[in-house]
Amino acid sequence: MLRVKGLYHRYKNQRNYTLSNLNFNLAEGSFLSIIGETGCGKTTLLKCIAGFESLTKGRILLDGEKVLGPKEQLIPGHAATALVAQDFNLMLKHNVIDHLEYQLRKFNIDATKKLLKSTLDQFSLYAHRNSPVLSLSGGQQQKLALASAFIRRPKIILLDEPF
Repeated sequence: MLRVKGLYHRYKNQRNYTLSNLNFNLAEGSFLSIIGETGCGKTTLLKCIAGFESLTKGRILLDGEKVLGPKEQLIPGHAATALVAQDFNLMLKHNVIDHLEYQLRKFNIDATKKLLKSTLDQFSLYAHRNSPVLSLSGGQQQKLALASAFIRRPKIILLDEPF
């Protein structure tokens, strides 16, 4: 399902590679944990896999399809991935339901209604559906960030220190 081959990444104006010659395969239904000290490239790797960061060298394939970075496509990000960022990346000026609806903007209306209801129930957020995101507790914001990733039913979910 996910194949990382000879991945190298270096940020602009940096001498050393952030990621150097990474290779791994991940089968469907598998889990992979990456552990390392601060600044070792964990977040960079996840951003590369999600298509938010371009590679210096190498390839990332998701179901045989090359994951393109922002240098190769107009809108960054691979549609079949979802990344839960360390800071949750929530739309703070919206309420819970609007935030989740935004994740489904490319879905048809009937599918959107069903997914919204089931996701709100699954993540115990139904009672907070009309609450402003900023009014949620830290734990509720964390659940909303996870719900935002799961609601689109991506092939791969990338969690960047979500717990």
